[in-house]
Amino acid sequence: MGVLLQKKNQELKGDIRLATAHNKVTTQNWIAGESFQTFQEASHTFVDGVAVFLNILFTVIAFTCVFRHTDLPSSLFCAVPCALSMRLAKPLIHKLSNQIQSQKRMCSAQWFFALKEQRP
Repeated sequence: MGVLLQKKNQELKGDIRLATAHNKVTTQNWIAGESFQTFQEASHTFVDGVAVFLNILFTVIAFTCVFRHTDLPSSLFCAVPCALSMRLAKPLIHKLSNQIQSQKRMCSAQWFFALKEQRP
C-alpha cells in the first residue's frame, strides 16, 4: 500500500492545478480528521472478520472432535446458508455505508457553513 501511495503522490505532484492553498487545507483537514478514523475502523472490521472466521472454524473442529464424524455433514450443511447470506448482504452493507458517509459529509458541510456565518 505504501508503494501505491508514493506512486499516487508523485503523480499528483506533477499536476500544477492541484497546488492550491484550498487543496492543501482540504487535504490536511482530511488527514487530520478522517484518515485516522477510516484506518481505525477498517482495521477493526478486518480483525472482527478474522475473529468470526476463526470462531466458526474452531467450533466446527471442536464439534468434530467431540461428536466424531457424525455431525460434520450437518455442520457443513449449515455453513452453506451462512456463507450465502453473507454474500447476499454485501450489496446492502455497501449501500448503507455509502449513505452513512454521504450524511456525514453533509453534516460536516452544514457545520462548516454554520461556523463560517458566525465569524465577524
